[in-house]
Amino acid sequence: EEWVSHMVHLVKIFILFVLMSILHWVGVSFMGIFRPDVMFIFAMALAVCALPLEGYLFIFLSGLFLDFWGSSLFGGYALTFCLIAYIVYFLRDRMNFENIISQVVLIFVLSLLAGLVYGLISYIFSGIYIADSFVDMLRKALFDAIFAPIIFFIVFRVIKLR
Repeated sequence: EEWVSHMVHLVKIFILFVLMSILHWVGVSFMGIFRPDVMFIFAMALAVCALPLEGYLFIFLSGLFLDFWGSSLFGGYALTFCLIAYIVYFLRDRMNFENIISQVVLIFVLSLLAGLVYGLISYIFSGIYIADSFVDMLRKALFDAIFAPIIFFIVFRVIKLR
């Protein structure tokens, strides 16, 4: 019976992954530069409430989804998301992520950090620093922070905090 419960939990996470992938696609297709990185926010919300094994699996898949979407460095987003999620797993017992302010601050800071980490990873593996300008990273971090409470709310409603 515990096995069935765990499988139901994984199916819920998978359904959320598909939903967030669709929301990400809609954002990219229709919102132009005024869009959040839904997959990044989803990955970080998942790190807050999922166990590490299942969390890292879907966090990696979220990054890989973006890599398939058309990244300059294949695997760069998957690695970046996993590295940034490590920070969230470290902080999750030390911060109250049910608080909207904590969510906004976390996503704003981690979005900036993710941009820098992705640039560093691209430089290490390709010799070219592939990253947005600092102004574009700030804009992205701002939109990510604005939309973070919505994505966190959805993830928290479907997946209970663990």
